[in-house]
Amino acid sequence: MRVVVTGAGGHFGSFLTGRLLQGGMDVVGIDTLLYGGVGLLSVFSHPGFRFEKRDLRDGLPDICAGAEVIVHLAALVG
Repeated sequence: MRVVVTGAGGHFGSFLTGRLLQGGMDVVGIDTLLYGGVGLLSVFSHPGFRFEKRDLRDGLPDICAGAEVIVHLAALVG
């Protein structure tokens, strides 16, 4: 199953991404990395993980095509 996680570099996004990969899912992580992305370092080399540094406001039809699930966790915090 292919899952797109927006906000993958954040606290919840990086945790969820790791769990999905452990469960055998293919994950596309999307984040601007405005607040860093240290939480993704442990999954960056996983063969089922692909990362896209993008802003959702620029549109994502190419990344979301073929995804079975999209988990939207992206937000500006603070």
